[in-house]
This record gives sequence, structure tokens and C-alpha cells, in this order.
Amino acid sequence: MQGHFVGASSGLAFLIRLQRRLQQDAGSVAETSVFTLGDAVLPEFDELAFSLPSREESESLIKTYFELASPTYRFLHRPTVELWIREVYEQGGISGRNSRSKYAVVLTVFAQAIRYTGEKSNTADAHTGVAYFQAAERQLYRETESASLTSIQALLGCCFYVLTRSRLNHCWTLFGTTARLIQALGLHRKKTKFDSGTGDADLIESECRKRLFWCAFNLDKYLSAIFGRPCAFNDDDVDQDMPALVEDEALTSDTMSVAKQNNMNVMLGPVNHQRLGRILSTILRRLYGIKPLDRATKFKIIGEIGVEAEAWRDQLPAFLDPDKVDSRLLKPLFQRQSNLLTLAFGHARILLYRPCLFGEYPHREAAEETKANIRRCLDAAMSIVDTVDRMVEARQFYADSWFSHYQAFCAVVVLYTYTIRSRAEDASAWAVYFRAAERCQGQIVAVDGFDTLAQRFFVIMEEFRLEVVRLLQRAAQAELLGGTPLATGAVADEQQAPPRSESVMPGPEAASWLWEPSQVDPMGFLDLQNWEQLDLLMTVKEQIIESVEPLHVGQFMFCRVTTNHGIVGYGEAGIWGHIEAAATCIKRFAEYLIGKRAFDIEHHWNVMHRFSYFQGLAINAAISSIDIALWDVKGKALGVPIYELLGGACRTKARVYGHIYESTIEKVLEECKRKMDLGFTAFGHINPFLDEGVDQVYFKTHVRKMQDAIDNVKRMREVVGDKVDLLVELHRRLTPAEAVTFCEGIKETHPMLVEDPIRPENADAMARVAHRIPVPIGTGERFCTIYEFQALLARDAVEYARVDVAVCGGITGAKKVAAMAEAHHVQIVPHNPLSPIGLAACLQVAAAIPNFAIQEYATGFEAGVFESRSEHLGSDIVDYVPIPKEGFVDIPTGPGLGVNLVPKAQSIRPPLVQPIKMCPHKDGFIVDQ
Repeated sequence: MQGHFVGASSGLAFLIRLQRRLQQDAGSVAETSVFTLGDAVLPEFDELAFSLPSREESESLIKTYFELASPTYRFLHRPTVELWIREVYEQGGISGRNSRSKYAVVLTVFAQAIRYTGEKSNTADAHTGVAYFQAAERQLYRETESASLTSIQALLGCCFYVLTRSRLNHCWTLFGTTARLIQALGLHRKKTKFDSGTGDADLIESECRKRLFWCAFNLDKYLSAIFGRPCAFNDDDVDQDMPALVEDEALTSDTMSVAKQNNMNVMLGPVNHQRLGRILSTILRRLYGIKPLDRATKFKIIGEIGVEAEAWRDQLPAFLDPDKVDSRLLKPLFQRQSNLLTLAFGHARILLYRPCLFGEYPHREAAEETKANIRRCLDAAMSIVDTVDRMVEARQFYADSWFSHYQAFCAVVVLYTYTIRSRAEDASAWAVYFRAAERCQGQIVAVDGFDTLAQRFFVIMEEFRLEVVRLLQRAAQAELLGGTPLATGAVADEQQAPPRSESVMPGPEAASWLWEPSQVDPMGFLDLQNWEQLDLLMTVKEQIIESVEPLHVGQFMFCRVTTNHGIVGYGEAGIWGHIEAAATCIKRFAEYLIGKRAFDIEHHWNVMHRFSYFQGLAINAAISSIDIALWDVKGKALGVPIYELLGGACRTKARVYGHIYESTIEKVLEECKRKMDLGFTAFGHINPFLDEGVDQVYFKTHVRKMQDAIDNVKRMREVVGDKVDLLVELHRRLTPAEAVTFCEGIKETHPMLVEDPIRPENADAMARVAHRIPVPIGTGERFCTIYEFQALLARDAVEYARVDVAVCGGITGAKKVAAMAEAHHVQIVPHNPLSPIGLAACLQVAAAIPNFAIQEYATGFEAGVFESRSEHLGSDIVDYVPIPKEGFVDIPTGPGLGVNLVPKAQSIRPPLVQPIKMCPHKDGFIVDQ
């Protein structure tokens, strides 16, 4: 590419494209130095304006460097560096030989550490560490003494710093100089004269020589893997010993206390990483050399190295093996070592088994050995995904951890590749891997920082993900026509592949995302033979609304918005019982929207609201569905979940409550037990009157009506104890006086809330009830403007605002209500008796607001079926449904909503219209239900 060689082991053949793609984002220009091709231009260094951090800040930075920023690359001796820093601050400089190099070491430590703290200092660009890095470079340029261990330590520190800035080519060039100096000083050999000139060296220098070499050796292998280029260090030229298991505090110039192998020693992490580096070196040399290998030789090599890799894992100390000791139980440094070693082992196994994934795809006639190797490759990728999950949960997936980002990227691409190659098989063969890759990609993209590797990796990952989606859709469409497409290398079978599960099929929104069709071979990914072929051109285009259409599926009404570049966004209208009216409004608004910019969401929202002089639920439900769909389009176009566009995530999980939807108290109590077994910690839609779906004549005396309902709530509490919160659904059944009586009767059961105790139209009446009852009120599901909520909030008439995202103006409207409620210390409990599309919209809002409490999870309310369910309503028509675990669901992290309709949704659920009927009262009137 532009004269630069990129070989088969590389996962970064897209670097040149990224240079073009990220020019405006990262400040790159076409005229970058030949030594930093593709990297952003660094600001000019102002030496006169440069100053060191305060003494207090410097101590914090040293602690961060040794305890966080360098878990396995430990080539510095902490007491020695601390001594140099004391000299800098107390004497104004460092004395002795190589003083400039020593000062440069200090500056590189500051530069790397500050990337992990986010601290701001009194120098321009200090938050990125660039000023410290440039000051270190300046000191090295001015060094007049010959190369030494210290100057190489400073150079290697510079290499690691530029990697935190995603300056890959800069690192490649800088490391070339570093490696040559290492060889010049003989650090790769056991026996050599030290630069002191005496032929002897103190123990600190002796250990630092070994530590530095093996850290450089490992970095050399990772740079070789990233770029697919030859290594700087040849294994046959190396006989240097591994570092001793001695911690810095136990190492002085003349004494050394070596720890036992089974002790929890800080150096066990680096030493085991370096041993794994030797295995990685073998993989690169034997599998990715210039000489082609026949299948038998390749599999023999893979088998031999595989045994060596497993032996490495078997001898790993227990505290560094997450299968033996949960890393979350360890102190932060050991957590980092355990996680990074797991990532490194997963990456090594990917490189080892990845050739089978490309050239030897398993099918009916393929060897079992190939299938086993592909399974090992997938297991390695999934281990990386699981480790990233742990790191995200522990908040250790740092923006500047280039190593973690690179390993995660490799795993995601492997999982997407496998999905493409397996698309002709049943979804059970690939769905779990595709979802894991999407989840991991979302976590990588969520990392802040314009200059992180995550931002560069996003381009290729999203391009690959969309190609996966397109091919899966194509496979599904071919299946509808009676044929089953075959993956590359597949052998035609007389029997068709088993039918895929539509519930895991991605939606059609990715057909031609952000690229020019003329620039992409539509079948290019099918012919992948190695990593080099991932260099596809991509051009970002403005998204113009091309169509807006209602989509009636079962009892749901969706809105589908399509742009001129094929992005499809989905929204849902929440007007129960009158969805045809919402469909008409969607069609009406389409006349205005077509031809407009899809990203101008707030503008469109205001136009639709203000044009609708006579508003109402049908109009506002249509506006809501369109608004949700536009947010979905924007998220997909930018490759991020919607919450990232709303200010970022306040939370990664949302608490949910399941529906209890039965007609007798016995069934209710049984369902309570079943829902508890499913892991729910809150139940809602609990109707203590047990009259939903009942259309026979209703009448009870006041005392019987009250007492029966109160007794039912008490019996529920007796069954669930204090393990479950109850959200009691009254559905506007009561008068204000009845509401007070009922709530007084259940106060000892401590319900989380009572929902809609009276008809909500009269805010003053709701306030009267709220001020007289001892339990919180939740209401608002029928409100379609912020002004109705404002009336309640102004009167202290509500504790939980029941915002319906599919009625109150979509995500835009819900955010407005949430902000208003926050000012009144009122929490949000989003209402959603709809499909997983509506659920996803609610969860995106929940992620981005601080005052979220709990989310309705519709395990009931199926049209015409008044029974509780285990799965979410409408799970069969979407490609993804968040599953509750211990009472919580994960916020979808895929682009946009993270949920799409499957291609055959209307076939699965033909349009259904709710019949108009109400429960009759004995006196001939009707009863609210």
C-alpha cells in the first residue's frame, strides 16, 4: 500500500484508508512525515512554555505508571526512577552520567501515566502527554554520551507512549532505532561487557538489561503481527536469560531477594508474558513466513505449537489464570496482569489457528482436524470477548490500552469472518459469535478519545459487520426462494441446510452503509484468503430520507425510515387499540420528511409537533415512531448506540420488572414463583382486581371490592417476601376516595408504586390522592406532551413518571420529560407493553439519564391471550432481545437501537387489530380496566 509492505499476519491492511478516513478527526494531513505515515501531526513543541507537573502530581504519576500503565512491560526499576525524580525536584536536575537520558526516562513515565489518569496539568496538551513526550525526545536528541541502557529505556518508553496515541507507523520507525541500539549494546546476549566499562554491573543494571530486552522482544513480535512485517530480533541470535522473580523493592545494587515461583510476585506477569512472546515468535516465523506450506506441514506445525501453548497456560500461576481465580478479586495491578495475559494468550491462539478459518473452511467433507482448529480459534476469540466484558465491568478497559484494543479487534474480525463462512448453516452455528462480536465492537467504540486505536479499528469492524448483515439477509432471501446459498469452500448437499432462526437474523438496515457500491466487490469477503484483502474503500455520505412508511406487524405498528444510502431505522407507535390512526399520520408526515436530512432530528420533531395544531395520541404516537426511527438511523450511520448521541451512558444495565398477567389469584401466585425462578426482582402489571380480559357483567360492593384487592396484594407479598418489589397496576379503576382506601390497606406491603390509581387527566385530583396516601404514585403512560407531565410535577402529584417513549414524542420527547422530572427529584419508569423495538428505545433513554428507576419488560399482554409469558412480547420478530439476568438486562450496544425487525416479520405476525370492547357494569355502564 503506497509502497509499504503489509503481510499475511496483519490485521491492519486498512491503515492507509484510515489515514484518509480520519484526517479531519485526528488532524492528519496528506504531507505527514515518511516516518509517521498515517499518523496525526503532533503539535509544535514550545520548549519555553514547557513545565513539569507539581511534585504532588509527579508522585501520583509514578504510582499510576507502575501500578496501572505498565502491568507486564516492566523494564524500569521503580526506586531508581523515584531517585531521579527527587533529584529533578530537589536539585533542579539529575547528576551523573547520561543525565539527559535519565531525565528523558522520567518524562516518558509522565507521558504514559497521564494518559491513564486524565489529569490536567499546567501545560498545553498535557492531558495527552504529548508535551512530556516531545520534551523527552528533545533530551535524547541533545544527549552527547554514547548509547546506554538508560537511553534505550527512554526510547522504549517513547515507543509505548506513541502506541497509546495510536501512532503505529511512528512506533514502527522509532522501535527500529531502539532495536538496533539494543543489539549494539548486546542486550540480547547473556555475556557481554556492560556500558560502565568495567566488565561488571550491579544487580539493578543486570536485571534491567534482561527486563528491557524481553519487553522489547515482545513489542517486536506484536508490531510484526500488526504490520505483517519481519521481526527485528531473530530467535536464533538470542540467548539472554529471563528476568529474575524479584520485585523492585527487593532489588538493590548488591542484593536481590528472589521470590518463589508460587508466590504472588509482580514479576510473574511480565515473565509469563515474555514466555508467551517466544511462542508468538514461533507462530510468526513458522506459520507466516514467506515460504508456502502444504496442508500436512501446516497442520503439523499448528499441532506442535498448540501443545506448547497449552503447556504455557497449564503452568500459569493460579492468580494469573481467570479460570482458577476471578481477576476481580485481585488488587488492580494483578487484575490488569491476569486480563492482559488472557488477551495475549487468546491473540496467540487466534494467530495459530486463523489460517484454518480462511483456507480450510469446515463442511461435510472437511477433515475433523480442521473443524477442531476452527473451534479453537473461535474459543480464543470468545475468551478475548469475555475478558473485555470483565475489563469493562471493572472499568479497566482504558482508552489508552492499545494492547487490549488490538486483541479485541482481532477477536471481532475472526467472529465476523466465521459468521460469513457459516451463514448457510442454521443460526445456532453462528448467532452467538455474531452477537458476541457486536457486543465487543460496541464496547471498543464506546472508548473515549479521538486518538485511540479503538477509533481507528471501528472503521474496519463496522464495515465488516455490515457485510455480515448484508450476506445474512441475502441468505435468508435465497432461502425464501427455495435455495440455500453455500459458503466458500462448501460442498453442495442434496439436503438443504436446516432453517435458520429468524429471531437472530439482522435487519435490512445495513444493505449499503456508508460506502459507494462501485468501490466494493459485493462478494469480496467470500473470497478472503488472508488479512491483506480487508482493504476496502469507504466514503461517508450525507443521509437523506428516502422513504417513511408504517409497518403493521401483529398488534404492533412500526415506522421504517430508509435513507438514500440504504440505512434503515425502526421506530414504534404506542397507541394501543388505534394503531391504524397512527399509520395514517406516519404517511402524512412522510410527505414532509422525504428529501430532508435524516440527522436533523430536533428540527423535524418541532416541525411535526407545531404543524399538528390539533394534537392527540394518534398524531403523537406517529411522531414518536418517526423520532425513534431517525435516532436509529443516526446511530447506525455513525456506528454507535443511540445513548452515545445523548451524552453517553450513565449505566450499562437496566433493572426490569416482568408482567404478572393472570385472571385468578392462584395463577398469580404461581406466576410470582415462576418469575422469581427466572431471576426477576420486581413484578409489575399486577392487577389486584383480577378482571382484565373479563367481559362479563361486573359488580362488587365497595367493601368487598376494596378488601378482595387488598387481600390479593397481601397474599402476593407473603409469597415473594422481601426479595421482590411489587408495582401494583390499578389502570384508572378507582375514584380518588377508593384510591385512598385501597392504598391505606396495602401500605404494610410496601409496594414500589401504584400505577394510575385514578384517571390521570385531572392533575389536581391526582395531587389530592398523592398527598393523602402512604405509597408512591406512578403515572403518565397516556401523556403525549411534556406539558401534561409538567402539570403533575408542579403539584407534587407523582413520584415515578411513566413515560411512554412510543407516545410522548419518542426519544427526543422522553429526554425532555426526564430532564424536567430530574429537577423535581422524580424518577423515570418507562412504560412499554410493546415489542422489543419499543423496549430498545426505552433502554437507550434509560442508559443516558441519571433518574432512571426500572423498565417495564413485557412478559404478557399478548393480543387476545391474558396469560403471562417467559419471553418478551414480540421476541419472534426481532433479531435481538436483551434477556434478564438477576433482575437486570444489558443496554444494547449495537449501532442505533441495537435491535431490528427480521425480514419476514409480517409473515410471522400478520396484521392484527384490537377489538373494541369494555367490561360492562351491572347498571349498564362500563368499567375501566
